[in-house]
Amino acid sequence: MAFPSGINLASTWNNELVRKVCNAFGLEMMHAKVGEIYGTGAGIHRSTYGGRNWEYFSEDSFLSGEVCAQETIGAQSKGSFIMVKHFAANDSETQRHGNNEWMSEQTLREIYLSPFEKEFTEGGAGSTMTSYNRLGTQWAGGSYSLLTTVLRGEWGFKGYTSSDYACLLYTSPSPRDTR
Repeated sequence: MAFPSGINLASTWNNELVRKVCNAFGLEMMHAKVGEIYGTGAGIHRSTYGGRNWEYFSEDSFLSGEVCAQETIGAQSKGSFIMVKHFAANDSETQRHGNNEWMSEQTLREIYLSPFEKEFTEGGAGSTMTSYNRLGTQWAGGSYSLLTTVLRGEWGFKGYTSSDYACLLYTSPSPRDTR
């Protein structure tokens, strides 16, 4: 089954339709014997060049939170497990392992965290994948403030977190490498 992209789902502004589409997605997961999906993406379209815009819903944090929560409710109603990503402020694919995102706490909470908050408190996602970037100088995947104070303390999240991952190949330079 081919399902519409998150951008197309968000463009409908129709929570009931999103829930029904994702209920069907949950059925597909059950049929394929897939228990968990690395998604949905609750990030924000900050730039038209954002590397993950295809899996995020919108540049609007309210709309992103609404659609993401409904997608999770629909898919998890069939027993699937949603790992919402990339928590938080994942704005770039280029050099994302060391990218620093600088913003005020108000900006972080009102724009970047609000879709995740709705996703966890209303959508009921059971897990999250952290992002590679840093918030200021603190790696998002190791931030006590983000993962414990906000996610678990303020939002009451009981699930698990996983860092984003990649296969990095480190090799010695070739003997013929003259650089």
